[in-house]
Amino acid sequence: MFFAVSVLYFHKIIGLTLAEVGLGLTLAGLCGLCGNLPLGRLADRWGPRSLLVALTLVQAVAVAGYLVVDSFAAFLVTACCVAICQHGSRGVQQALVASVVPSDERVHTRARLQVMANVGVSAGGGGAAVALTIGTPAAYQALVAGAATVTVVAGLTLARLKPGTARPAVRKPTRGWEVLRDRRYVVVALLCAVQDLHMGILQIGVPLWIVERSSAPSGLVGVLVVINTVCVVLFQVRASRGTDDTSRAAVSLRRSGLLLACACLLYASAAAGGAIIAIVLFTTGALAHAAGELLHSAGQWGLSFTLAPDHAQGQYQGLFTTGTSLAVVLAPLVLTTILMDWGTTGWLVIGAAFVASGFAVPPVVRGARNPSRTSVND
Repeated sequence: MFFAVSVLYFHKIIGLTLAEVGLGLTLAGLCGLCGNLPLGRLADRWGPRSLLVALTLVQAVAVAGYLVVDSFAAFLVTACCVAICQHGSRGVQQALVASVVPSDERVHTRARLQVMANVGVSAGGGGAAVALTIGTPAAYQALVAGAATVTVVAGLTLARLKPGTARPAVRKPTRGWEVLRDRRYVVVALLCAVQDLHMGILQIGVPLWIVERSSAPSGLVGVLVVINTVCVVLFQVRASRGTDDTSRAAVSLRRSGLLLACACLLYASAAAGGAIIAIVLFTTGALAHAAGELLHSAGQWGLSFTLAPDHAQGQYQGLFTTGTSLAVVLAPLVLTTILMDWGTTGWLVIGAAFVASGFAVPPVVRGARNPSRTSVND
């Protein structure tokens, strides 16, 4: 709930300049990016449940720390702590799913978690809207306190989760940075990271394109976000069926590349017509975008689980989510530069990247064994 209005809080309430906020959040994002892989390996040693509880509770304390931040230095330290916990938790959460859920149910479970996350974001957006409407320092501070409290509750709930039973009876020792020697997995993670740029398109690219290059009303941005959220909530679990199989997960990513490219073409075309045509094209593009996102999420979850051995799920998931975090960090720079400077050509370049990355996945994973399923069954 807080992160929707965090920039305004840092600027209006704490008193930082927008340049300081941008620099601090960028440095924090890079800091968080560096923590994914080490935290993933730590999850293999300590167990993902214990580590995820610790990260969640530390994040709650760090978020609460925003209430007493009064300088750029304090803001930077706090933001880095939040980013390390937030980014690092993604891979550890994936490892936790692998440790408590049988191999053929992991993607389905991850899809249900995604639905719950979207519902939570929507509810949090309502709280953020209330704070924006009131606009007082107390309203913003209540939002920060609420976010910290919710995070504490999440950590305590995780602490009550029973230890997993899906890991193999005899665990193989993790041989150093095993994931970095798995070239197939590294390549798949990078290809999925290219498609992860789609998240920035809806948050950054489309709003800029609507306001700067089209005749559509600026309020359409909120409508498109709602369309995306509703599609994920209603169809993510269904779209994930069968992607616990490596080949089907790869096909899902190939199809997602095509759909995301279609969305790019529709978004680009919206700049050429009047307001009505632009609204239709943006809405149609948002539907194609949502469909591509559903298949992309399902496919990458499938491959991230099935190509990773159970004894090293932590570091494997840490690497995979590093790709996602990298896309999140680079999206503002990449999308604003390509779309605003190159215009329609920029949309075509991004669409081509989606198609190329999607079509590259099946050949890379062809013939791959399923180490996670093998280790559980042996």
